[in-house]
Amino acid sequence: MRLLLLFYPNNQRGRPLFRAQVYYKGEPSDAFFIVLSGGVNVFSELDAETGKPDRMTLTRTLQAGATFGDRTLVAGTPTMESMVAVQHSLLAELSRDEYMTILREVKNVEVKAKMDFLCRQPAFAGLSFMEMREIEHMLLPVAFKASEELFVEGQKADKTYFILEGSVQVPAGAAVCHSCHVFATPV
Repeated sequence: MRLLLLFYPNNQRGRPLFRAQVYYKGEPSDAFFIVLSGGVNVFSELDAETGKPDRMTLTRTLQAGATFGDRTLVAGTPTMESMVAVQHSLLAELSRDEYMTILREVKNVEVKAKMDFLCRQPAFAGLSFMEMREIEHMLLPVAFKASEELFVEGQKADKTYFILEGSVQVPAGAAVCHSCHVFATPV
């Protein structure tokens, strides 16, 4: 990982200290970015004459905490937008390899959490490891707000729910969540 310090637009002598653009639309994407401070303007088009972002097509501004570059990095496609610092900004830049390593680690943590959950359930006690892995692949974490209906009596059942935290009230006719987090699987 490296840090990029972007200065916008000039220092006191009127000269750029460092680049203000992160990348322009159509360039290959080879990194994932995290805005640590400052901000980055997102432009959807380039000025036909200068080849630089056209200020008339500003689509949004990303502030500290925002991320970008992940979709084109994973897909291996050229960037769809131009990214230019709106003020002095500090960005963390992760290479493709660094980003993919983090994704694998996150996936491993998620798989472990789901497998640990399944192993604690008496209903799955007799299953083989491979059978549990098949179920693990189908588990999708879902959060429900208080008073949100999970299902209604008489409707076709298309999911199985495992309550991780919170509670669910099952009055006649519907299951109502009381701010809960669940794993849902297709039936």
